[in-house]
Amino acid sequence: MYVFKYVFEYVHIKKMKTNIIKYISKTTTIFLAVVFLIPQISQADVIPTSRRVDWQGNVGVKINGTEGIPNRTTIYTTLTPNGTDDTAQIQNAISACPSGQVVKLSAGTFKISSQIVVKSNITIRGEGMGKTIIQGLSGLSIYMSGIISFQSAGHSWDLSYWQSTPTAAVNLDSGYTKGSTILTTASAHGLKVGEYVLIDQLNSDTSNPPVTTTDSKGCSVNCGRCLSGCGSDNYVSGTRSLAQLGKVAAVPSSTQLTLEVPLYRSYDASLSPQIIKVAGMTENSGLEDLTIDNQTSNAHVALSMDAAANCWMLRTEVIRTNYILVDLYHVYRATISSSIFRGTDPPSGPAIYYGMMMAPAVDASLFENTIS
Repeated sequence: MYVFKYVFEYVHIKKMKTNIIKYISKTTTIFLAVVFLIPQISQADVIPTSRRVDWQGNVGVKINGTEGIPNRTTIYTTLTPNGTDDTAQIQNAISACPSGQVVKLSAGTFKISSQIVVKSNITIRGEGMGKTIIQGLSGLSIYMSGIISFQSAGHSWDLSYWQSTPTAAVNLDSGYTKGSTILTTASAHGLKVGEYVLIDQLNSDTSNPPVTTTDSKGCSVNCGRCLSGCGSDNYVSGTRSLAQLGKVAAVPSSTQLTLEVPLYRSYDASLSPQIIKVAGMTENSGLEDLTIDNQTSNAHVALSMDAAANCWMLRTEVIRTNYILVDLYHVYRATISSSIFRGTDPPSGPAIYYGMMMAPAVDASLFENTIS
């Protein structure tokens, strides 16, 4: 078992069957290699002490205190392909499905002409990879989002606009050190147990690690919360890129809160560490036992989790992309298990392709037994 936190120290990758996991930014390529012929690798050789975190109990889906993907057994409805366009019947079933139940897709190819949006607290389950197939039709064209998407209507790339009336950020007074779960704010935070928050600080090319939007130190993150004056493209102009998503586990007082997962790093008092409530997360939903086929559509992304918490992919195959196979963006406690992602080399499209893209604030997530 190997844990990699050199680049994504907030993600636990367990028992990966692939031998290379590749992350490509716009200007930097970083390879994390796993060599299974070597019986044992000392953790000290792989992960500097300052970058290690306790992952046991702190990664992957955890719903109502129970760790692991829930085994939901109540079938709300079972759908069969109609042979033409199945978009409406799938989306209508998702919209009507009661909390904690399953939309079952029978064996066959379900053709879709527009994006399917997964809502909170349901499971979409097929008959198996290669047996139940959701196929994007040739006229389906989506920019930077998946043909299947875990994404709420209020989501935006700029974290300050996740809700129609953004909650004001609150300055942190203390507790923002690596391993801490108790934060003290400089004023009343107004948070409640179960709410999601973002802890962040201003970018600096002299911080540890250095974070800029110019790639000058080779350690930049081009996304983050924007305070003001960032222009129309907040995606690349965010001023608070170093961040961690969390969940409020307790509220001892109006100026103190407890996080479910400890902080991965220390924040710098000189860089204005803050906390802000994050609304509009898609929660507690998953895809199981099916294939997503993006070979004929013009969508940039096959599957996207944008603003998702405790969501999962189990025994799910994703085929072909025009840009990104699986896009994780602002994700908390996801689990991707026993899945296959393949085909990132279409004949035309952008010059860079991603098997799985994680940026920014993809935290407390578990990837296991998955081929990419």
